[in-house]
Order: sequence, then C-alpha cells, then structure tokens
Amino acid sequence: MEDLFFTNKNRSKVSLGYQCEFMENYVAESTVDAGKGIKSLKIGSDGSVIFFISKSGVLTAIIRSDGSDSGWGIAELSAKGFQTQSFDFDYDQVKGTFRLCYSQRKDQQSELLVSDELELNEAHLEKLNTVLKYRYKHLDFPARTINHITMDQRGVLFSSLLAGTDATYHYFEYKDEPSNFTLPENTKQVKQLSVGRIYGSYGVFILYDMRKERTMLFQGFPDAPGEEISQYRFETGGDISCFDLLGNTQGDHILYVAGQGIYKFDAPDSGREEVAAKDRNYAKIDVSAHDADVTVWALDQQSKSLYYLTNTFQTLDKEGLPGKTIRRWTYPLKMHEHMDEFSAIKGKNFTNQLFLFTDQDNSGNPGLVQFWQDAVSKNWQEHEVNIANLNKTVKINSYSIDLHFTNTSAPISDQIHISSKENRILYVNNKKYFLSPGSKISLDFTDYINIVFPIDSIAAAPVHIDAAFLDEPLVVDLSRGVQEKMKEKIKSGKDLAAARKQDGTPLISGNYDADTLDQLAAAISLTANAAVQLDNKSAGGISLPARSAYGFSEERGYTIGDILYSIKKGFIEVSSFIINKVKEGVQLVLEIGGKVLKWIANTAKDALAFMERLWENTKVFFDDLVEFLAFLFNWQDIVDTKDALVLTTNDCLDAVIPQIEQFRKFVVENIRQLKKRITMASGLDALDHDQLNGTVDELNASKDMLKVSPPDSRTNWVNSKKEVMFGTSGVAATGVDTGPLKKLSADTNDPNLKNITDLLLRFFKGELSIGEFLKRMGKIFLDIAFDMIEGLVDGFFNLLIESIESIKQLLNAAIRIPILSPIYYEISGKELSLLDLTCLFIAIPTTIGYKIANKVAPFTQMSKEAFSHQVVSSFN
Repeated sequence: MEDLFFTNKNRSKVSLGYQCEFMENYVAESTVDAGKGIKSLKIGSDGSVIFFISKSGVLTAIIRSDGSDSGWGIAELSAKGFQTQSFDFDYDQVKGTFRLCYSQRKDQQSELLVSDELELNEAHLEKLNTVLKYRYKHLDFPARTINHITMDQRGVLFSSLLAGTDATYHYFEYKDEPSNFTLPENTKQVKQLSVGRIYGSYGVFILYDMRKERTMLFQGFPDAPGEEISQYRFETGGDISCFDLLGNTQGDHILYVAGQGIYKFDAPDSGREEVAAKDRNYAKIDVSAHDADVTVWALDQQSKSLYYLTNTFQTLDKEGLPGKTIRRWTYPLKMHEHMDEFSAIKGKNFTNQLFLFTDQDNSGNPGLVQFWQDAVSKNWQEHEVNIANLNKTVKINSYSIDLHFTNTSAPISDQIHISSKENRILYVNNKKYFLSPGSKISLDFTDYINIVFPIDSIAAAPVHIDAAFLDEPLVVDLSRGVQEKMKEKIKSGKDLAAARKQDGTPLISGNYDADTLDQLAAAISLTANAAVQLDNKSAGGISLPARSAYGFSEERGYTIGDILYSIKKGFIEVSSFIINKVKEGVQLVLEIGGKVLKWIANTAKDALAFMERLWENTKVFFDDLVEFLAFLFNWQDIVDTKDALVLTTNDCLDAVIPQIEQFRKFVVENIRQLKKRITMASGLDALDHDQLNGTVDELNASKDMLKVSPPDSRTNWVNSKKEVMFGTSGVAATGVDTGPLKKLSADTNDPNLKNITDLLLRFFKGELSIGEFLKRMGKIFLDIAFDMIEGLVDGFFNLLIESIESIKQLLNAAIRIPILSPIYYEISGKELSLLDLTCLFIAIPTTIGYKIANKVAPFTQMSKEAFSHQVVSSFN
C-alpha cells in the first residue's frame, strides 16, 4: 500500500519526495523474559526505567535509551550467584535524586544493600549498574529472609521472616543501622507493608493475618526510645489482599485497599468509601494521581485480568453524546488479560502508562509490554519492550515513510524535525525513539530518512516533518493509502463475500446474509470516505445481529478511547454500529447493552478506529486486515527488483562465456599464424611434409636433391656457409651407447620426446649430418614452444571460464547472516545468497526512488526476463 507525495520548495531550492506504506517490518530485537516484582519510574518529560527480578534472581533494570537500536538498554544491578529477594527505590522529583535498596541471599544468609543518593541524569542512566554505590546494612539475624522492602526520602522499611518464628519488621534512616520492631500481634508473615503518615505521624502501614482474620494497621515510629507508639486499625470488612497509598495535600496518606472489592480511607476514622463493588477478587492494586485526577489499576486474582477505573466520570446527555466530566468513580473496565504482574509508572507529570509482564504478548510469547493512554486523543496503545539482539528478529506491522531530500543550493546546516500530536514509538534510520506531544526528534540534514511506526491498528495520527529550509511543514497522513485501498476493494457485500486473505481463506468466515454484508460494505465505504476528508456524504448505517454484552450502560463513565480499546480487546460487545450525517461531519454511533453512545469523528484516526470495530464485529481483526490488503507489496516490489538484478547478473555471466570462447579461438588462431610465419621464414616449413622416420635411401635422395639444386648464396648467407661449417656427410659416433635412447624412445608416450630421441639416434648412427640434425631439432623445438604457448593460452581461457562458473556458484550459494538471512527468507521464501544480498542493497533505494518518480514499482510494466534480455543484448 503506497501513499506518494512530491513537492518542490522553491525558496530554498530543496525538493522533498516521500513514500508511505503499510507493511511488515523486521527489527533486530528479542523479547524480555518475564520476571517478578516489577516497578517502574518516570524520569524527565518521558523517560522511564523498569526494575524487576529476573528468573535467575538478578535485580535487573531496563532503561529507555532514545536513539539506540531497540530504544532500551539493560543493566544487571545485583551480583550473580546471589538470589535477590526484594527491592524498592525512591526518586525525589524535586531534587532529581535516586536511591535503590535490595536484599540478596546466598548460603542461607541475607544481605541488605542501600545505595548512596545519586543524581539521576541521562549519563548516569546509561551506566546505572556502575554508578550506583552501595552500603551494606548490619542485620541482627542474617538467617531471616527479607521479603518486603519499601522506602521513601527519609529511610527504608523492610520485613523479615524465619520458619517457626514470628514475622518482624525493621526500619532505618539512611545514616543509621536497622532497628527491629514487632507487630502488636503474633503472626508468621507480613503480607504487605509501606512507610507513610497519618495525622502527621510517621510510621508503617501493614497488612497481616492473625489466625483467620486479616488486619490492616498503621503503627507509628516512636520519636524517642520508650515513647508510646500510635496505632490505627482500618475496618476494611471482608477479605483484603493488598493496598496502596496516595499522598494528599496535607502530607498524609490516603489508603486504598483491594480484595473483595476496592475501598478508600481518607483517614482511619473517616469510614470507607466503596471504589469498586465486590463482584471480583483483586490481588494487586496500584493508584496514581495527577492533580485531582486519580486512576486505580487492579489485577483480578482468578482471571489474571487487569482492570482500570478513574474518578473522572464521563457523562452522556439524552442523545447519548458525551457530556461533562464529574468526580465519580467509573465502573472497573477490563483492559488486559493473561497478566502476571504490572506496574503503573511513578514520577512527575503523570500519564496513564503501565508496564505489564504478560504470559502471552502480541506475538504469542511471554514478554514485557508497554501500555499507555495518549494524553491528547485518550486512545490506548501498547508496544512490546524488546532488547537489541543481532541473533533474533521481531516482526512488526508498521507504517513506513521514506523521505528523500534533493538539494540544488549551497550545503544545508539546518536540522530536520519529526513530531506528532500524539504519543508515538518509532524507528528513524533503524534507531528507536519515543515521541510525545510537544517534543520532536531533530536530525542533521541528510538526503534520505526512513521512519518506521510500529502499530497494532490501521488508525494512526499524522506525522509532521519540518525544517527551516521548508516553506511549510510536511504533514504525512499515514493511513491515507489504507483509506483508499478500503474504498477500492470494498464496494458491496459481494466484495466482502469474495474477499480472501493471502493464504486463500475467506476474510469473513462467519455466516452472514447478503443484506448484512451489503450494510457492512456500505458502512465501511462511508467510514473510509469520512476518513479521507470527513465530507458530507449521504448517511448510512448498519445494525448487525445483537450479541451478548455484559451490561454496559451510561452509568459506566468511560471515555470513547476507553470503550474503543476494550471493544478491540473483546471485553465489550457491540450490538450495532451506525453512521449518521451531521453538520459537523460524521456522527459515529455504538449500541452497547441496549444503550446508545454517539460522538463526532473529527479526525481520520477516529473514523478508522470505528471502521476497525466494524470489522471486529464480524471476527475480522487487525492481522486479518493486513493479510487481506496484502500490505507486503512494498517488500515484494523490492524483492522483484532484486530478482531482476540477480537474473540479469547471472545472464550476463552466462553471456560472457561464449564471448570468451570466441576470443580464445581468435587468440589461438593468431598464435598458429605466427608459428606458420616463423616456420616459413626459417625454411622449416618444408619439414612439415618430410618423413622424419623415413629410410636411409629417402634421406640420401634428399641429399642428392640438395646437390642438384644448391641454395643461392646471394640470398641465403647461412645456407651458403652450412656445408663449410657442418659438412654434408654424417658424423658417426661409434663410441656412444645408444641403448638408453632406444629404450626411452620405446617407452615414452610423449610424441615430442620420441621425435627428439629418434633424431638423436639417427644423428649418432651417422644417418644425419649436423646441419640436417640442427634443422630438424629446431623444427621440433619450434613445435614444442608454440604448443606450449597455445596450451598456456588455452589453459588461461579455460581457467577464466571455470572461474566465471565458480564465481557464479559462489555468488548464488546460500549464506547465513544473523538477522538478515531469516528476514530475507521470511519475505521471499528463499535462502539468502551473496548475490541476493548485493542486489537487495541496490534494490531498496532503486525501488523506492523509482516509485517516488513514477508512482509504480519498477517491474509492473516490464518482466524481469525482458529486462535481463535487454541488458545482456546491449553488451553483444
């Protein structure tokens, strides 16, 4: 799916072209294996650190690192060989300082370490495992296991237990050693404790079991030894499993408890306020606040589902349209499932942001998930927290933008800025960034920028590209191509019935009648039109068969963003979807549990989010839409270009071999002609027809011919002196043993060696004169020399041809490169070769540039074979 745009910026003589596609992408990352005790901290405008104890017992920190490969770094904070039992941290928002305290155990002995105060800046975060300096605290009973730690700016509180003894708790200010305290009642184990304040008194909130009853107690610390300790009991009623504290404006703490229901205590004697009813049992609670807005997250003990509620209640008017917000608790809304642990982020500038250890992430594996609500749109998003790993890949669905800047003026020193009006996670030139409203990513000027936006929805907010050399910012509507594709492919119910995914299976597998499909197609088309420009088309609607809902009503108080997310996860069922024309644009209507909820779509993202809910009502989910719309064709275009380059390269190599054969024949023929000319010039050509092994009579006849026709001394000085120098009679060498020569002549298979030995035999027998012997020996040596030259040349060309074949085989042989090989196999179904790799690097910019210039892929109008033939022919 492509979305092309090109514009010229005349003022600065900089041209900007871009292409946006909805596609699968791959990143060199691996998931984080789930641990326990997860806690998270927000630092600065949007930084974060996640602490947890790994399965191997090591205290671990995952630190956000903008501009790194995966966007996260990992640090091991405790020593290997020890088992970390518990930990906590304190962050002073005003001073920006941080402390960490943890307990570790080895050989049945416990240790407690507390760090010195550290100013937590970016440089320190990058080296957190080396910059933290610890002090060991003295334990009176090292055999006891430290099972809970909680701390604040003043000191550290922890509890310990030992089999067969009562639980105790301990407290120390940072400069001191721990003091031991006992509970007012004998109990074996503390379930939870935390430092806090009530009525200005500093002490410990503690939850423990006493016989069959569970007690929630505040116990103050004495100001001096021997002073009376203040105590306050909270009448929680029923079973309570956990609690959390929230500071108030007076410096005291408000208590939230959860178990069978959720309750709030402003003070011990103020009575409890019901936050959530007793219809489920919660195992963990986390409370956050920003000004007067309070959010409660609670984990259902039985279903391992995460619930969300807030005191910002969204009312509806008589028409079902969103009204004003009042201070009232919303009904708990299920937001996630398959949960092991979660942590709502702590820190300044509160936003709804959590980190979840799930037993099943988006890819079906256990992992760590970042889950947040956009501060502007109130829509919810999630993204897996992964760590850079060159040996593994993670597949993501994404919008991908390729920007090309062409500068025809002087060098540009201005930066290029990327921003969005919503919280985004994105990769820029393979580096990961976290973008929030009001912030921007600034890059030095470069000709090419690739931006990848991981998504789990077709709905996405626009992205802004700005620079001083641009006349105006470029606003990239990420989903425009999706909108156009929907309009193109879905025009009637028949289109829906015929729609197939890439594997050939129907997109809609349920049994729906023709009228329902027609209405659904009309609603999708209308929503797509609304997403394109929110124009005033004719009203349309659809009322799908009602399905069970769990009693949604206007009394729930959710925002539109909350509802759409819970519908997406399948936690709220919708009985009908309706789209109406209104003067403001398009009104979207949901009927849930017999109640109607309406709102005005004023952005393309709103309309597309509504469209996704339409699809989901027929069991067509995001991954199905990806397969249906075949949004892999950006990669397929690149693969097609790569395949054309591979084919052309192989064809060119094949075409070179016949040309080398022709050149070899030409060179060998020239060698033979040179030999012929030398033979003729030396007078040796007459021997080509002479029988070297002829009889003595034949040789004597040759001598007679020489006597009858002696050479002309005027034209051949060497011949005129030959008889003077060598004579015309043979030289008998009667003293030479010719036996070895005869044996060599009989045994050898080399014709040249045989000719030489035979010639020597006849010379030593006196059958040849010296002149005749030299002449014939010269002819043999001449033949040998030129045979060697021809053989060397022929061998060289054979080697060249064989080298080309070997090179071709090597280029096309499968190679294994971490990350790239599995990605390539995933997108092409073939093993990666060196030639594939080379051509792939050429194909990526070639395909992108060609599509920007021509708005079509390179090989949509010419086949790869035709391209290869054309290229090869041009060399002939």
